[in-house]
Amino acid sequence: MMNNAHMSRAFKATAMALAVAASLGARAADDEIDEFVYRLIAPESSVALGLGYLFDDNAARFGQYTGLNQNGISLTANADIRHRDDETGTWWLISGHDLGRDSRDLRIEHTRQGQWSYFLELAELTRHSQYRVNTGLSGLGTAALTVNGGPMRDIDPETRRQSVTVGYGQTLPAGWDVSIRFKNEEKDGIRLFGRGTPGNQQWLAEPIDQTMQQLDVIVGFTGERFQMQTGYYGSYFLNRHSGLAIDDPAGDPTNARDIASFSPMGLPPDNYAHQVYFTGGYNFTRTTRGTFKLSRTRATQQDRFIVAPAATVSGDNLDGQVDTTLLQAGVTARPMPALSLLANLRYMNRDDRTPVQQYFSQGGSTYDGRNEPRSVKSKVGKLEATYRVGRGYSVVGGLDYESRERNTSPLRVVSFREETDETTVRLALRKMMSETANGTLQVQHATRDGSDFQTSLKSDGTEGSNLVAPIHLADREQDKVRFLGDWTPTRSLSLQGMVEYSRERYDGREMGPRDGDAQLVSLDVSYAINDFWKATAWGQRSDTRLDQMSQSGGDNWTAKTRYQDRAFGVGLRGTINYVLEVGLDISESHSDGLFLFSSESSDIESVPDVGYQTQTVKLFGRYKVQPDFAVQLDVVGERWKTNDWQWADYVYSDGTTLSQDSDQNVLFIGLTGIVTWR
Repeated sequence: MMNNAHMSRAFKATAMALAVAASLGARAADDEIDEFVYRLIAPESSVALGLGYLFDDNAARFGQYTGLNQNGISLTANADIRHRDDETGTWWLISGHDLGRDSRDLRIEHTRQGQWSYFLELAELTRHSQYRVNTGLSGLGTAALTVNGGPMRDIDPETRRQSVTVGYGQTLPAGWDVSIRFKNEEKDGIRLFGRGTPGNQQWLAEPIDQTMQQLDVIVGFTGERFQMQTGYYGSYFLNRHSGLAIDDPAGDPTNARDIASFSPMGLPPDNYAHQVYFTGGYNFTRTTRGTFKLSRTRATQQDRFIVAPAATVSGDNLDGQVDTTLLQAGVTARPMPALSLLANLRYMNRDDRTPVQQYFSQGGSTYDGRNEPRSVKSKVGKLEATYRVGRGYSVVGGLDYESRERNTSPLRVVSFREETDETTVRLALRKMMSETANGTLQVQHATRDGSDFQTSLKSDGTEGSNLVAPIHLADREQDKVRFLGDWTPTRSLSLQGMVEYSRERYDGREMGPRDGDAQLVSLDVSYAINDFWKATAWGQRSDTRLDQMSQSGGDNWTAKTRYQDRAFGVGLRGTINYVLEVGLDISESHSDGLFLFSSESSDIESVPDVGYQTQTVKLFGRYKVQPDFAVQLDVVGERWKTNDWQWADYVYSDGTTLSQDSDQNVLFIGLTGIVTWR
């Protein structure tokens, strides 16, 4: 089974194709062999090589993950090679994408369909920061930084991931199979970091030098009634920089309130996780099937502290340990032709067994220096029934239940409750209106409540503020209506659409979230103009609102936030005289955040709105010079705009500035030659 995505992802041969290949060989030049079968046993291979040119230098967003963020020439190299060895019946599959750029991947696989497979994957992903940094920070890329230790200059933070993955899969007798997969990923570079207090902030650069490893071992069995997989999954994270030492010549590290005292600063510690699991299913009858999953995971963190802990702490590391147990079972049945049933139960216990110790003796009004483990137990159940009443109508009813139990700490900044329970009731009506039209109307109502809220306490035993409950713990009523439909009025035209509206109401506390609503409308259209031309169009709009009450400086504040997103696009594909393929895609998207704050006793203005816009035009043409050689021209134009005042020109206390171009225009042209063969 190798998840058999690895064994047959690139090519799936039919039994007829294999039979023809075995009897006649893979050289399907014989006119008696059907062209369709020939294409199966001898799929097309291709290699593409070309050059591209980026005309603009303000392409930070456009090239954030592609490496096309500066003007100039780039190499285009892609490969999709599929070769069958007639004597052994094995395949070599080679695929590579963007091999001449910063972010690229290459996969080489050798397989005998249905018997064994092994592969090697090489991948690289570079992320360029979308922000421009001008700083005097020195020591970039190391764990020892000096504030204003060098001249002010522009830097471009980036991180790079390089991974190697190997895997092997083998089909065994009697329905058994085994697969092994190992991935090693190295990540290096720098990314945005910082330290500070509300009135004093300094920009820092976190050094990245990390190794992440993953190991999968899977044993599977497929029988007539019983199917299962059991295996082991392990993840290993190694950070070669455990802490960051910052030298601030202008600061006073002896002053506990000076940001210069925030040194050294801990970085993500080494950690490990191990999971064993057993999952599968059993067909009780032709119409009844059961599924199950059991897993046990242990995650540990035992990396040494970067400084000696307080005398109240035993050991030199957190000795962190989280054990997670998962039990899941489900059944689907069709007791009668018109009735289908589904039931699922899921239990998960995330047991944080990290020792509780007092790491800081000074404490504060809302903390006493002790760490707070986070343990959560959840129970989830789902029941669903579908009844076909005739004339194309089906009624679907469902009941979902979720219960969560959490541990609590002695000191709490806000109100807290140990248990929450959420129940959702769903009802849907499906109608097959005709052979060309279908629709589903669904309504649902969800209620969340739980145990009594516990009073928040300060370190001296007095009560804190009990006005606000975290949004994920607050009592809530949610109603949702959704309509989905698809219509194919002609063989050439098809439409799919969705309309959804939801409303939420919160209560149980004087302050916090009050109410909110969300709307979503989407439509996709496809039209085949003729045998050679096809047009598509799509559009989507969403609108989300939330009202909240808060308190600051003794005043009650009302906060109204609203997020609007809208996007649309059109596309055209066609073929001219069988030798020229052309395509055009035009899309535009808008994302706006609107914020309105008000207070009875204050006249402070609300913060400005924030908006982002992207307009993209993509054009390509592929001309077939010879049956086995084509030339392709790609043109991409993009405009990205924002009025995001938060990052217009942010100035840190140390003089570092963080900025981005508010109007980025990009034009990319690429010319590629493509060779194909069978």
